[in-house]
Amino acid sequence: MRANNTRIAVLGEVILPFKVGEYNGVVTGLVSEHVSEIILGIEWLVENGVTWVFGQSRIRMGEVYYPLHCRSDAGVWCRRIVLQNNVTIPARSEANVSTKEILRNLSDSCCNGNSSWSTEPRSVTSGVHVSRTVIPSDRLVDIPVRVMNARKESVIMKAGASIADVHPVTVVGCVHCSAWG
Repeated sequence: MRANNTRIAVLGEVILPFKVGEYNGVVTGLVSEHVSEIILGIEWLVENGVTWVFGQSRIRMGEVYYPLHCRSDAGVWCRRIVLQNNVTIPARSEANVSTKEILRNLSDSCCNGNSSWSTEPRSVTSGVHVSRTVIPSDRLVDIPVRVMNARKESVIMKAGASIADVHPVTVVGCVHCSAWG
């Protein structure tokens, strides 16, 4: 499946019953480990007779209006890098670890497929640090990220552990494009 120019692996399909106030409904959707929120498309809104009153920040489902609210964590993260597999990083060494991106959702303007992305240097835990890594915008899995273990003992990191948030960057040059190449 592709969304916003990004290829997204689909794990399967799910049918979820839900209730909002007195309204009962069902959402049928695709499941991906790369998207962390439910995304309701226009097809679903039309099929369920939902009216979105933009100027009043509310929707009507059935005969009842429901207010819409901004998320309290809006803008906190857009893309996040997590470990793809369990990994052991030996004491006082560096390693490229295999990671994958998790998208908060695909509707945020920050999550378009037209940007380059980079991790920010940070400490994952005491003595374990992530370097800045530029990530291709069209790749969600098998992303190598450099991690350094400055501790005196090996560190075991579990699959799914958050490694870094990812931020849009502008790539200004490339080794392959220079006159040196």
